[in-house]
Amino acid sequence: MDRTSFTAAEVCGYCHADIYENWKSSFHARAYADPVFQKAYRTAFSAIGAKSKQLCLKCHAPTILATKDAEAKLPITREGVTCDFCHTIEAVDLKNAAAPFKSDVGGQKKASMRLLGAHPNPSGSNPAAHQAAYTEWFNKSELCGGCHEMVNANGVKVGQTYSEWKASTFATEGIQCQGCHMTPVEGAPYVASVKAPQKTTIADHTLLLNREKLENAVDLKVVSAELNDAGAYVVDIAMVNVKAGHNIPTGSPSRALTLEVSLEGDGLVRVVQVRSFGKRIVDKKGNWLTTEVDALLKGTKEKYNTSLKPMESRTVHFVFSNVPAGKLKVTARAFITQNPVVDSEEHLHVPLGMVEN
Repeated sequence: MDRTSFTAAEVCGYCHADIYENWKSSFHARAYADPVFQKAYRTAFSAIGAKSKQLCLKCHAPTILATKDAEAKLPITREGVTCDFCHTIEAVDLKNAAAPFKSDVGGQKKASMRLLGAHPNPSGSNPAAHQAAYTEWFNKSELCGGCHEMVNANGVKVGQTYSEWKASTFATEGIQCQGCHMTPVEGAPYVASVKAPQKTTIADHTLLLNREKLENAVDLKVVSAELNDAGAYVVDIAMVNVKAGHNIPTGSPSRALTLEVSLEGDGLVRVVQVRSFGKRIVDKKGNWLTTEVDALLKGTKEKYNTSLKPMESRTVHFVFSNVPAGKLKVTARAFITQNPVVDSEEHLHVPLGMVEN
């Protein structure tokens, strides 16, 4: 057993084929190679030099915490958040922002299933490659909090998904990050040559919520829609974050929750108004920092945070002037937007809810 290096994900895939294929399509698998990260990484390196390696790679290529391969010369480093990194974590210290994870490299694998050790092939010709043990906290949000809680050198919380969850009723009720982001999907936990699989599902290692799960994440209601005495059409929309166990938006300050309200009807071509909600981080001169890397390097203050908290209800007021009399249809839509930082990336636009009146 090699106690000095991590196992490549492709090797894990020999036995855990479905999980491996599932993981390959995840942001974790692309954490290092993704062009968005690479551009941000180059920007950080230009600004602070070698310090950027530890700052960025501790989460985007976290095997360096054990291997010290800050130059990313090892293939395992470039695998991003790879299988063997997560499944060898034996402790998480959220107070140690520089190195929140302690790994038992080459040791017993950690898992969320109640495994009792190696499971050799009945023929005896292909013994399991490792032992695995059930670890209770593997199902806990703290496992995610080591990366999904970013505080910069000035003490500004650039990304605070973990603490948003911690303050929510989801945490109070014991609903962990994994409960939403790693729900069962079709697949076998291991190939039949290792042992006949007893389950037909695996935990979703893409960690992505599909459009079906995101549908109506923000519940919208038209509270009122009427002409006032001044002749303006006034619309009040109530929005509630009913699904996310963290704020919407969460993470990067480049993301925004956009609420769009449109009017159309007799004698009126469709008119639209929008409101955006999110987090604004500024530098020491008060300039708005719109990217995650700028917020990490230069942020001195969170000027405001209008993100929608879990289960929070908020009423938003819209006023449309010069609206002709007649029957009007009101349509409200909520969606997440994020501007790209590389030319080849499409703008992120994720619909979260819609209501018509």
